[in-house]
Amino acid sequence: MTETPQKSKPGQFKTRLIICIFSSLLLAIGSLLAVVTGRIIKVFGPEIMFDQILFHIMMPSGTIDSTIIHQFFFDSLSQKHMLVLGLTVPLCLAILSLPFRHISWMVSRTLRFFADHPATLALIFATAIFLFSCARFCKRFKVLSSIVSMFQHSEVIDDYYVNLKLTDFHQVDNKGQPIQDSEKPNLILIVSESLESTFSNPQIFAQDLLAELTKLKEKADFIEDLRQVHGCHYTIATMYAIQYGLPLLFLPHRGGSPVQKNILQKNCISIFDVLNASGYQILHLQGTKLRFAGQGELFAHLPNARCLGVEEISLAEYPERQNWGLWDSDLFDKAKKEIQEMALNQRPFALSLQTLDTHVGNVLQPGKEYRYSDARDIIRLQSKLIAEFIAWVQMQTFGKNTVIVILGDHNMMTRKLGSVNLPHSDDRQVFDCIIKSKSNGAMSTKRHAAAFDFAPTILDALSFQWPTYSLGIGRSLYRNKPTILESIGKEAWDCEAKKTSKTYTHLIRD
Repeated sequence: MTETPQKSKPGQFKTRLIICIFSSLLLAIGSLLAVVTGRIIKVFGPEIMFDQILFHIMMPSGTIDSTIIHQFFFDSLSQKHMLVLGLTVPLCLAILSLPFRHISWMVSRTLRFFADHPATLALIFATAIFLFSCARFCKRFKVLSSIVSMFQHSEVIDDYYVNLKLTDFHQVDNKGQPIQDSEKPNLILIVSESLESTFSNPQIFAQDLLAELTKLKEKADFIEDLRQVHGCHYTIATMYAIQYGLPLLFLPHRGGSPVQKNILQKNCISIFDVLNASGYQILHLQGTKLRFAGQGELFAHLPNARCLGVEEISLAEYPERQNWGLWDSDLFDKAKKEIQEMALNQRPFALSLQTLDTHVGNVLQPGKEYRYSDARDIIRLQSKLIAEFIAWVQMQTFGKNTVIVILGDHNMMTRKLGSVNLPHSDDRQVFDCIIKSKSNGAMSTKRHAAAFDFAPTILDALSFQWPTYSLGIGRSLYRNKPTILESIGKEAWDCEAKKTSKTYTHLIRD
């Protein structure tokens, strides 16, 4: 005699159906969240913060490269992740089908418990997966502490911010006389992806990965302790800090990203506003699309500034491309051509150059020298490319009157280079170097600073004088005024920067 499955009542059927559908959604969302968490850590590094994620998610369409999102969610998903997603859907469907179809006696004996309470078990299982994924996401990216901080107030930015006008800046010579346009020093600002002074540390690396740049620093100005801090911990944030002397902090608001609101409202000024008012030719050059990280928006308010990205550079001129765009070797070659054209005019020029070959996940350019067969080779090549470019500039007629600034944008988004383990980010230093500064001040290598301190430092190096030698919350490193990190320390800044500020809110929203 065999048992036959009991038919569910209409009300039970509907309840089970709703529970199973809800369970399927929880399981799918939980699985997707687990995959996304892993992808964020792998692509952007283990120390990415929640505000950084929110900032990029809320960037308006057209200001960030959509191919990055596509690659993140589709092209870059590994087979393992696809397998996870592929298994969850059939599992949900299997659980959903169990209560409503006849099962043979042998199967029902094995799955008796599941056959009696499938919907409830499915809900418990899906809820557990969902909660685990949420907890992991929140812990990894410090979601709760970030949200709590948004409702707390800090007066650090309020206390350190200096309100300035363009008329406060005067470019003068050593005798205090105004400098004619033809005699004003040029600026080349190289922001190099993930370039760290750490790569020269003999306690970590057997050989100096930045041998050429280390040699350049012997006759240049630099500090030994340029730190990655909150608000300057990813590319667009650091570039913003270097230009405005302010961190890039996320604040929930309507009407666009903080970058756009700040620039369009014109509640503060950047170094390029000062240079534009002083008659400089301004060019920003990068090998990626200008929408990459929204970098093009930093120059959008300057009507006479030119911006060239991979879409503006002819494919016929540089046919070899990598995943993100131009190789840095071609980018530097393009920079040489543009500089030569600008140098023909009787006006000073300011070139902003953003490299990208050293981004985590990139490969060594074909035909270049292999030594380690990992990212260390790319770092070595970057040092050579920058040094060769600088050597070329210094050989030109305009080279003697050109200030060159080299800065890393943030720490490399990894804790390991080949077989070498890197220290925690708090124990790593970002690369910095200023060549042929025109400042009448002196820079001590023992300073402690962040990217926003280089905004006034660059203007100081270009022979600008103004009463405070500050910009935003930054302090010129050629002067004796203490920086924020020297006053309150990095740990305190990282904590306070996550909170709201009346001054910062006014600069962005009003």
